[in-house]
Amino acid sequence: MPINENTLEQAIIGELQAKGYEYVYGPDIERDYHEVILEDDFRFSMQKINPGISQEIITEAFKNIRNLGLLRLEDLNASFHKYLIEGVPVPYQQNGESRTFTVRLIDFNSPDSNDFKVINQFTVIEHKQKRPDIVIFINGIPMVLFELKNMANDNTTVENAYKQVKNYQLDIPSLFHYNAFNVISDGIDTRVGTITSDFTRYMAWKSENGEKPAENAADFFTIALNGMFPKERLLDIVRNFIVFQTINGKTVKILAGYHQFFAVKKAVESTRRALIDKTGRAGVVWHTQGSGKSLSMVFYTGIVVSDPVFDNPTIVILTDRNDLDD
Repeated sequence: MPINENTLEQAIIGELQAKGYEYVYGPDIERDYHEVILEDDFRFSMQKINPGISQEIITEAFKNIRNLGLLRLEDLNASFHKYLIEGVPVPYQQNGESRTFTVRLIDFNSPDSNDFKVINQFTVIEHKQKRPDIVIFINGIPMVLFELKNMANDNTTVENAYKQVKNYQLDIPSLFHYNAFNVISDGIDTRVGTITSDFTRYMAWKSENGEKPAENAADFFTIALNGMFPKERLLDIVRNFIVFQTINGKTVKILAGYHQFFAVKKAVESTRRALIDKTGRAGVVWHTQGSGKSLSMVFYTGIVVSDPVFDNPTIVILTDRNDLDD
């Protein structure tokens, strides 16, 4: 069967369904095309993963994430990401006392408690009317966008898919307030990047399980789906492997590469084992120049300081350049 955009779209949907995602055809959803959050799904999920929550608190949380109160897309996205990781604080009154309910948008500890949907041909009307190929929703929130091109067409490449995503960011920016990352693919050349990545920073995910990719491996389409999109893996990436950095006055969103993800996961496990076994020997991570060693340290630190197993550890960081201190 020849590969074109439609067969590629159906292949992705099939792979995600096999991983437990619910498939919905976009045009079948009764909704306001100006809204990008699936409110009914959001409300149902908030009720499910936040014991004791009221409909009034869900309404306030929904208002907070719909109206993030900033102007630049990257700042809006960073503001939402903070809510995603830390929860949405909603003040309320109980028995005459002021209290705060922190609404979890995602249950990171129990992936199957969340609602995962893969939706194709999802129309959005904002500055223009657009219809991205595939969007993954978690608890009614659009988190990952796929833009696909036909590898058999010499006039379209994954760079065209990248340009299409950048046009979406201009034409339907509200869809990207909540975006974790994007995937561009022609079925062979498959890359991932964030809302601030230029084309050169859209990178292939080259391993499913941390082992070295096969020599001359070309099927990064399947590797990316199996390496990034099992539910637990996707939530781990969203929670622990995305950071925001200010560079020359601009907010830049950074997604870990596959080598950083697996190195950090192994380093954390080695540290946990050294603690339990009381050996004090966690090991060494070796990276080549320019491979993102400093960010790997950031990802590692973020995990160990938030893991109660490590009991609020002290982290010692040595740098050899002033710009790394930030």
